[in-house]
Amino acid sequence: MNVSRLLLGGTVLLLVGAGLVAAASPPVEAGDDGATREIDACTTITESGTYELVGDLSLPAGTQTDDELVCIRVRTDGVTLDGSGYAVAGRNGTGTGILIRRSEIETISDVTIENVTVENWGTGVALFGGEEGVHFRAVTARTNADRGIYLQDSTGVEVRDIAATDNRIGMSLRGVGRSTFRGLELRDNADTGLFSTGGVFRNTFDDVRATGNGGSVYFSSGIYLSTDTFDNVFEGVSVRNNTGAGLLFSDSSQNTVRDAVVEDTDGPGVVGDFAGNDSLLNVTVRDNAGPAILRQMGTFSADRVDLGGGITVGFTDEPVSVARVDTEKLATLAGGALASAGVNVTGVAAAVTVTFGGFDSTALDGGVEVRRFDGREWRPVANASVDPRSGTITATVREDGVVAVVQSDDAPAGGDEAGVVRVPDDTIAGHGSAGCRAGERPGG
Repeated sequence: MNVSRLLLGGTVLLLVGAGLVAAASPPVEAGDDGATREIDACTTITESGTYELVGDLSLPAGTQTDDELVCIRVRTDGVTLDGSGYAVAGRNGTGTGILIRRSEIETISDVTIENVTVENWGTGVALFGGEEGVHFRAVTARTNADRGIYLQDSTGVEVRDIAATDNRIGMSLRGVGRSTFRGLELRDNADTGLFSTGGVFRNTFDDVRATGNGGSVYFSSGIYLSTDTFDNVFEGVSVRNNTGAGLLFSDSSQNTVRDAVVEDTDGPGVVGDFAGNDSLLNVTVRDNAGPAILRQMGTFSADRVDLGGGITVGFTDEPVSVARVDTEKLATLAGGALASAGVNVTGVAAAVTVTFGGFDSTALDGGVEVRRFDGREWRPVANASVDPRSGTITATVREDGVVAVVQSDDAPAGGDEAGVVRVPDDTIAGHGSAGCRAGERPGG
C-alpha cells in the first residue's frame, strides 16, 4: 500500500494511494499511566483509554474534502472520547466527523462518545460493527449533508440525550438490534427525523421528539420504519409539525408505539405501506391534514387511539383507515341532531370499536344512539353501549362508513323501519370523504 504524509500547518494528512483517507495528527495513544490524553487535531485512536477535546476541531485550509475523509477515527475497544462541549466541524458536507469502526470484518466494543457537537460533514457520527458497551451520550449532530448519526450492524448500543437537527436524516439505523435509545430530539431534518431499515429489531425508544422534519422526498415523515424493522417498542413519543406523514410504516412488522402524540402533520398522522400488524397503544392522533390512520397495504392493531374531541378507536389486525370528520362536514339528517364529530372507517375486515366521550348523564338518558352513514343513509348501529358513569357511548362497527352520535327525536331501536333517515343524493362517500359534502375534506 502506498502511504504518505503531507504536513499542513502542523497537521498531518494521511494519504492512501491517490485518495485522501483522513485528516489527522499522528495516532494518539493513551499510554500506560491511564491519564486522560488531549486531542487538539483530527486523529486516529488506536489504544484504549480516555481522550478529551481541548478545543473545536476543524479542517486545515486547503484540505481536500471527499466522502472518505474522517476527522476522528476510533479503531480499538475501551475508548472514552469526551468532547468537553466542543465541536468537530467539517466543510462542504462530505466525509465523516467521528467514525467508530475497527475494520470491515471485526467488531468494536466498550466505546463511549459524549459531550460533543459534530457539524457540516456528510455524516456526523457513524458506528459500524458495534457490540455491547458502545455508548453515545449528549451528542449533537447538526447541518450534516446526509445523516446526523448513522449506526450499522450493531447490537447492545446505548444512545441517550441526542440532538440531530438540520441534517438530511436525523438518525439512520441499519441492522441494529437490542439497543436502547432515550432522549432523542430529531428536529428540522430535510427527509425524516428517524429512519430504520435492513433488520432493525428489538430495540427500545423512549422520549423521542420528532418535530419539523420532512418535505423533500416521497418518504418525508417524522419517523420512518422501513424494511425489516420489527419487534421494536416506542414509548413516550412526540411527533409534531412534520411534513408528509407523522409515523410511516413500510415493510415493517410487530412494532409497538405506546403513549405517544402525533399531531399537526400536513399529511396523514400514521401511514401503513406495508404495515405488518404494527400496534398503536394509547396514541393521540389529531389535527393532521390527512386521515389519522391511512392504510395503503398491510394491517394495524390499535387500542385507545385518541382522535381528539373525546373519540377513541380500537381494533385488532385490521386493514383499516380512520379519519375524524368534523360535525359541520357531516351529512345532514332528519329526525334528530348530530351530537358528536364523526369517524370515517374504511377497509373493515372484522370489527372496529369506536367510543364517543364527553357526554353528561342527562344527554345519555335522552335518546342518544350511534348511527353509521354509508354514503346515502344514516342507519343505527346495533348493540351500542352507554356508560353514564364515564359519559361514553361505544359501538362496534363492522362495515365501512362514517359513524357519529345522534340525539334522536324518537331514539329508534334500529332496523329498516326505525331510524333509517335518507339524505340528499349529492352527499358523497368514499375514503377520506365519506359523510362529507362535495368539495370538503375531513380532518385527521
